[in-house]
Amino acid sequence: MIKIEKLRLPLFSSENQTYICPVLGNRDDFDTSFRLAKGWKYFKYLKVIQNVSGKYFKSLLNTEEFLKASNKFSNHCGKEAENLIENLVKKRNSILNLDCSRPNIMGVINITPDSFFKGSRVLNLKSFEQKIDEFKNLNVDIVDIGGESSKPGSKQISSKEEFSRINKYLKHLSLKSENLRISLDSRNFDTIKKSLKYNVTIINDISGISDERVMNLVAKNKICLILMHMQNRPENMQQNPCYDFAPVDIYNFFRNKINLLLKSGIKLSQIIIDPGFGFGKKLEHNVHLLKYLPMFHTLGVPLLVGISRKKMIENISQKKFLYAKKNNLIFPPEKRLGGSIALDLMAYQNGVQFIRTHNILETLQSIYCAEEVDINLC
Repeated sequence: MIKIEKLRLPLFSSENQTYICPVLGNRDDFDTSFRLAKGWKYFKYLKVIQNVSGKYFKSLLNTEEFLKASNKFSNHCGKEAENLIENLVKKRNSILNLDCSRPNIMGVINITPDSFFKGSRVLNLKSFEQKIDEFKNLNVDIVDIGGESSKPGSKQISSKEEFSRINKYLKHLSLKSENLRISLDSRNFDTIKKSLKYNVTIINDISGISDERVMNLVAKNKICLILMHMQNRPENMQQNPCYDFAPVDIYNFFRNKINLLLKSGIKLSQIIIDPGFGFGKKLEHNVHLLKYLPMFHTLGVPLLVGISRKKMIENISQKKFLYAKKNNLIFPPEKRLGGSIALDLMAYQNGVQFIRTHNILETLQSIYCAEEVDINLC
């Protein structure tokens, strides 16, 4: 639990680490406001989270007060604070000309026999074409194709097996010249390297670039990288994952990784970050991540969330439904649609630029309804 106290000064020092989480709303919610990443959400107030010698505190300030307090203490603190606010408001540029001023939808196709949600699996070209046609009709922005399951407890397969699963599907897309942005969900260098000939323009790496050769491929081929956080590996990631305070720990991971990517020659316009809901995280960690999700916008790159059908929906359902407690019922992925839509909509309300979902129609419908209400606010 974070204690609510007054601001601790200096805001930025070796003993005091400061993070800000904008309190987001619509333009009409504030008398004056800043626009988040030139997108659809606005903010005036900031939750200021501070780690002071290992203890966490938070306070609430408006943005002007935060900048004033920072500049008053020292030039160093002032510049640090101004950089954070600049990262919040600046436009998110994309090397692929993706429009980050609106939510982009990423549809999931798994060429695997064991992915956790059966509805995302494709086992032949006919069903693959049907999925692609569905995505095109719904104006999906990105198709995310994977050949390896990364559900909890799953073991890594060889690159040879992974590529043999996806090869004909990527080739089929390439030959048809579909006007789709293709994301490859893979952590294997050899698979990624072989797949680039099929117009793959996004690498979705759940390992957070554990292989530096992938980083070099991204820089050389000028493609996009989805950098995800995962504690440990799928085989053991849910065996008692531990954090000091998950949002800050994961934020620091991204800050360090982004600096490493920039030094390697990769540009900010090539980077998208994904906090990795369910990957090495308990329910409390996932909930904290959702609560402090806007904090990640201060890293200055687009944010992606993939939370549909995830285990945390079952965790919450078992906790809240009395009949489930009494009967020890489970809620498999097929019974997690309602929770998926609720959490995807939370991502939208938190200004997330990319939503990876199994539920294209339902997710878009919920966003369209929210947008319609926002547009017609008096």
